[in-house]
Amino acid sequence: MFNQGDNQFSPTSYPAISVGAIGDLNNDGFLDILNNNIIRYAIPNGNNWFKVILQGIQSNTNGIGARIEIYGAFGKQIRDIRSGEGFEFMSSLNAHFGLGQATAIDQLVVKWPSGIVDTYLNPEINAAFRVTEGTTLAVNGNSNSIFSVLPNPARQFITINLKSGSTEKLTSAQIFDLSGRLIMETPLTSSKINVESLQSGTYLLLLQNEKGKGYTQKFIKE
Repeated sequence: MFNQGDNQFSPTSYPAISVGAIGDLNNDGFLDILNNNIIRYAIPNGNNWFKVILQGIQSNTNGIGARIEIYGAFGKQIRDIRSGEGFEFMSSLNAHFGLGQATAIDQLVVKWPSGIVDTYLNPEINAAFRVTEGTTLAVNGNSNSIFSVLPNPARQFITINLKSGSTEKLTSAQIFDLSGRLIMETPLTSSKINVESLQSGTYLLLLQNEKGKGYTQKFIKE
């Protein structure tokens, strides 16, 4: 189906091209087709584009099931991250957006399977934009309904305070930096976690219960 440029598409026959996996194989911002050992590279043009690469923390690593929305003068575009195409192909797990002649994106919204929502303003176009789950959660905001972290910022220890009425039994703790790299992992045997060895910066704390369900909260290490 070939885009006519007026919100209509028409069927077009392309000889020697069959269905295949879709992805930006040469990182030029345009989607290519891979079928068996044959690659059909898209020919770049003057249109603008945007690519989103997800790094899940509380959700799955690849962000499968996440919904990505962008907003701008063009209106709204949506991409859902899916794990496969039918029974044969698996396309790229990165989300690609064609922007045409639009020169900016006003807002990027990532809705993760965990329920976390990350929002970014004015991301750069014609580039790959990496999103780590929970990055834009407010440090002292309500990122979860189970626990809070004190003190925040912290120097030596952080204390986990279960919120009133919570019956969750939290059993393990993981600490990630904002690039999604696991920095620390420990069983949660008390309400205190020693963070003295961490470098100064902002981190994401993931606590899990005995069933593997996770809850996150940002904190700052002084």
